[in-house]
Amino acid sequence: MGDMRETIIPKLDDADLKKVLDRLDLPMPEKSDVYFSSTPILFLNQYGCTLRFNERAKIPLLRSDALLRPIGAVDVGPYRMELQPGGALAHHMDAEMIVDRLDEQGIENNDVLGHERNCLYISGTENSAAPRGLPVCFDALYLRNHNPGIREFTPDAKNGVYNMAPAHGEEPDIQDRHYATLRHLFRDCFSGKNTSPDSAHWLWNAASLFKGHGALRAAWDEQITNVNDINVTRIGRSYAEKIEHAHFAQVLA
Repeated sequence: MGDMRETIIPKLDDADLKKVLDRLDLPMPEKSDVYFSSTPILFLNQYGCTLRFNERAKIPLLRSDALLRPIGAVDVGPYRMELQPGGALAHHMDAEMIVDRLDEQGIENNDVLGHERNCLYISGTENSAAPRGLPVCFDALYLRNHNPGIREFTPDAKNGVYNMAPAHGEEPDIQDRHYATLRHLFRDCFSGKNTSPDSAHWLWNAASLFKGHGALRAAWDEQITNVNDINVTRIGRSYAEKIEHAHFAQVLA
């Protein structure tokens, strides 16, 4: 018989989860700290980010201005663990616009459908043309790219980390410019053979500053948020307490 042990993230060995979280100097969650939506999610309230576990076979990582691209990503088990920036959910009309852009770009999508829950505004990108910020899709259950001009990101063969920087000949866009520093710091966390708490310290320090300046936003924590009768705010605050306790213990050590 196969191994029937229950794990925190389905189909992912807890030891493998711990390895990647150690790289980011984050504590192991309990199952109750994980929000199970279309994909498992850990909320990082302190930093205005989430860790989203996307199944690579279902959701490719595409370079499209209609899709939220992560600050950083690394392969772990069947998943691509993505550090995603948080933001406020988009209004219906802006979400509809995202669906139209995906169609125009030749990206087949499912479960976006102009639903506000699937699109958000990138915090800190507000301007006269986009007063709420740039709207993007962040939660598609299924994506298929039919446009050879849209690049799919691939991981480094050595450590499974994705380089989110523009490739040679690609013009940096708003997301590239907005998250360049954080992306560099994320890659540093996985650059050596061993766990690097100093690298993670710089990453989370920078993320805290970004959040303080409005460039990252934990919108789910700003008011009580329920999705399908699940209290997302409570789940996020539960893991936030574990992060605070873990970091406080390090200071005392």
